[in-house]
Amino acid sequence: MEDNAQCILVIIGATPEGRKALVGFADGPCESAHDWRALLLDLKRRGLSVAPELAAADGGP
Repeated sequence: MEDNAQCILVIIGATPEGRKALVGFADGPCESAHDWRALLLDLKRRGLSVAPELAAADGGP
């Protein structure tokens, strides 16, 4: 990979019927706890009222 590669953090939600919906995304230099926190706080600021119940990551550094 390139030294200046970016990552994309993606949050996908599911309705009670099982439909998937893009909730939010952000790009950045790494997949850090700080970056995830910033994305989640932005979603909360924009009105997300239900806390995530499940999280999965691809094992990035």
